[in-house]
Amino acid sequence: MQDFTKYAKQTLDFDVLPAGGYIAKIIEVDDRTWIGHAEPAHMIFMDIAEGEHRGIYKKNNAGSDKDRWLGYWFAEPGKGSPEWLLSKVGGIQTSLAESNDSVSLTDPHSWKGKYVGVVVGDEEAESNSGTVYTRPYVSYICSTERIRKGEGQPGGYKIPKLKTLAPSAPRPLISTDVPDSFSAAEDDIPF
Repeated sequence: MQDFTKYAKQTLDFDVLPAGGYIAKIIEVDDRTWIGHAEPAHMIFMDIAEGEHRGIYKKNNAGSDKDRWLGYWFAEPGKGSPEWLLSKVGGIQTSLAESNDSVSLTDPHSWKGKYVGVVVGDEEAESNSGTVYTRPYVSYICSTERIRKGEGQPGGYKIPKLKTLAPSAPRPLISTDVPDSFSAAEDDIPF
C-alpha cells in the first residue's frame, strides 16, 4: 500500500470551556437566515475577555482552517413576535447597556468590541457516528456585574444543569416492515 500520511491533517488540541460564568467580548455579529423564522436573525460570536480562560477561542482558532467562536443567536422581534423573543432581545440589550459605557442598542452590528456576561452550560450532543459527547453552550447573556458577583451569590448567576439528550426509542436490528427475503417457509427446509 502507498503511504498516504502526507494527506492526514494533524489533530489539533482544543481547550473546552467549562460550564460557568464569564466576561465575554463580542467579536462579530453575523446576519443569518433561519428556517421557519420571519424575522431577521443574528449570531453573536464572542471570546472570553477575562480570567483563566481569556482568549480560549482565539487560541483554539490558531492553526485551524475555520474560525469557531462561542456563539449565541437571536432574531429581531417583529410585529406579532412571541413574548419569549421580546424577553430574549430585551435581556441582551439590557445586558449590553449595563456592561458598557456607550452602546447603540438598536444596531447589533455596532456591538462588536462590547462586553457582556455569559453563563455557559453543558449539553449532550450526538455525532454523525452516534457517539454522545458534551459541549458548551451559552445558556444566557447577563451583565458583567452579575458575573463578577459570582455563582449563587445575591444578584449573581446560576449555572444550569447538564442538558441531556432525550432518550430515543431503541432501533430494531432488523426492520419488521420489510419482508425478510432470507426467511424460509417451514416446507422449504430440506431436513
